Amino acid sequence: RRVREHAGQAAALRAGRPVESADVTSVPLVNVERLLDLCHECRLYVVQQDEGDHQGFVAYLTDRPCKYVDIGSAEDPYMPEMWTSLAMYFGSLSGAEACFPAGRYDCAVVLARR
Repeated sequence: RRVREHAGQAAALRAGRPVESADVTSVPLVNVERLLDLCHECRLYVVQQDEGDHQGFVAYLTDRPCKYVDIGSAEDPYMPEMWTSLAMYFGSLSGAEACFPAGRYDCAVVLARR
């Protein structure tokens, strides 16, 4: 799914349109098994099953540190001030702007656009 989203965003940018206008449904479906095979064959990636998706997987670049936060970990890498600011931001929202998508990634995309 993420591959299609990124491909749609790249196509929108190439066409001179904003990323928000990307239409994932216009991107051809990806053969997930073939993509997984390619990632396993390439030594540039470390492949792991996506804990949030029984059928999904993630591929990390081997030469870069992983900057993703493990949502299952009790360790919080963020400063308390960030959480205070975030709580204030959410508290200031009302109506439609206070509605977010259900998925973590989609929610993060909306927050990043704001």
